[in-house]
Amino acid sequence: MPFTPFHLGPAFLLGELFEKKVNLFSILIGSIIIDVRATYCLFAGCRPLHGPLHTFLAATIVGLLIAWLIFSQRKWLQKITNKLRIEQSYSLNSIILGSIIGTWSHVLLDAPLYTDISPF
Repeated sequence: MPFTPFHLGPAFLLGELFEKKVNLFSILIGSIIIDVRATYCLFAGCRPLHGPLHTFLAATIVGLLIAWLIFSQRKWLQKITNKLRIEQSYSLNSIILGSIIGTWSHVLLDAPLYTDISPF
């Protein structure tokens, strides 16, 4: 999607459906981070617009990097969710699962829309 924030809606829905099993921060970040290169290419004019991050392999690698980042910052993020009264799991499994669901959902949503995406 050219407007990355539209990926947040499905991510919130998935986060609510799997509330106890996935970490909300990881699924939200995972759902939008895939478009970093596409956003750069949109302004820089490079082609193809979507490129290698819109594959399941790259989405998995990016998801694991997101999981590492969120897991390393979990104490700080836990304070935020506690203040907002959002009950979240910060276990390694919930963070990894959330980030993979987020990145893969992005690829799944974009793949049928754009001809320059080959997710496999």
